[in-house]
Amino acid sequence: MKTGRPNSISKSMETICINLAREGKLDVEVAKILNVSVSTFHVYKNNNKEFYDSYKRAKADFDDSVVEQALLKRALGMVVTEVQTRTVDGKQTKMVIEKELPPDATSLALWLRNRNPSAWNKERQNINIEVESQRGLTMEECLEIIKNDPFAKKVDCGDV
Repeated sequence: MKTGRPNSISKSMETICINLAREGKLDVEVAKILNVSVSTFHVYKNNNKEFYDSYKRAKADFDDSVVEQALLKRALGMVVTEVQTRTVDGKQTKMVIEKELPPDATSLALWLRNRNPSAWNKERQNINIEVESQRGLTMEECLEIIKNDPFAKKVDCGDV
């Protein structure tokens, strides 16, 4: 009977590992479920490139989906629950408080730019002001128009 650390993980155990990674489990948790040490699990991952790549991709998929959902919630606004401990008449009481977080414009802009870059690309949002060097206005007058109308597409700025 062979004793000591197992030096390999079966294909069915690999599948279990990948599914656990998709659920967001940490390496330490995966190793515990497999009943192997963390160092054995790390050695196995490092010695099996195909498994390592699949496992890493599964962890990244989980991370991406969690962050994506958190960003969407923050962009749209959400209600958060907070537990506060307060002392009232010498007694400590726990209070559950719900707070509404309003929609966050920065999160919303990030979400839109990444989900639909052709419509929400940062470059499209920049205002393009074209200043032509033709007869007409002085430079000061051109600058005044631009200052007062940031959406001016074309300004006749005279000879500059």
